Amino acid sequence: MLHTIEIAAFRADTVFLDAGTTQARAEYQRGQDEDALVRVHGPWGTGEARAHDVYEALLRVRRDLEELGWFLAVNGARRDVVCLGQTRNWSGGTEVHRPDTETTTTLALFGPADPALVGTVAEQEELTREHSPAADEPPEITEEMRAVARHQPNSWLYSIDAEFDPSSVVPPWGVRGGYRVDEHGHFGEYVPNPGYRPGPQALGWPRPTNQLERDLELALSGYGPRETALATLLDWELTMAEYPDHPGELFLSEEAGGSVLDACTSPERRPEEWTSCQAAQGRALLGFGGVRLRLNAGVTGALSATIPLQDLIDFAAGEQTAGRARSRGELST
Repeated sequence: MLHTIEIAAFRADTVFLDAGTTQARAEYQRGQDEDALVRVHGPWGTGEARAHDVYEALLRVRRDLEELGWFLAVNGARRDVVCLGQTRNWSGGTEVHRPDTETTTTLALFGPADPALVGTVAEQEELTREHSPAADEPPEITEEMRAVARHQPNSWLYSIDAEFDPSSVVPPWGVRGGYRVDEHGHFGEYVPNPGYRPGPQALGWPRPTNQLERDLELALSGYGPRETALATLLDWELTMAEYPDHPGELFLSEEAGGSVLDACTSPERRPEEWTSCQAAQGRALLGFGGVRLRLNAGVTGALSATIPLQDLIDFAAGEQTAGRARSRGELST
């Protein structure tokens, strides 16, 4: 789906002279594997780029606009924000956050921003490097690897993320890095792949114990579509805390960034301090717009994740619309 939003733009040599901003229009579309699209229309004409997510596509457009002296007054261009980790993977690069805050309160990528907060792509990339995980360590060289290298001189021996079968087709971002093998079959230096995206095991996440946890870990690591996780969540039976003095009423906490609803992905994940609980399917939460669903918070041995329930609401609405269209014969099944 192509989204359109009115935004503001400015020239660096005029905004600080109170010359104000200029109206522009942004269009974006989520996607994967270079399918995400950002297109920005303004006095410069049209800037367009595709990338593996919307944030990266916006960076590419901004680089081109900077050469023309133009900047976009949007959250995604602020010098104090990053787009990393679960936030980036779950949102498809449509949300950013400030790394210096205790709570991860996200901001819409194309939401309006004060021009004084807007920086260059280089400034933002430097902040991203400061808050990114350390570079991948070279994998241990095994005897099996040495045997392969002896039979494949003058080549590269690649390390593949555990989510992939090395004998099958592996996308470029699934390659951790590679060892250079010289003409004698000896190992040279290890070169990490800057485009590598670590999967759940490489991130050190706990192993899933059910289908919802598996779908969530894939979506949150960027290895699977969030739509699959949302479809599973919609019909999944969650264990949810109740107010001890109000049986049947779900416990809703107010925290920085808004209201939070805590739940566990299985009864076995239930914390001991939850004295009163109920089981509820994800679709029972469709009336909680604006609330964040926090799964397995503080549960040892379980992946914890926070999901805007609006994402589930929007997904359910889309499924309902598609179902009606199919019943009328407007969509092929």
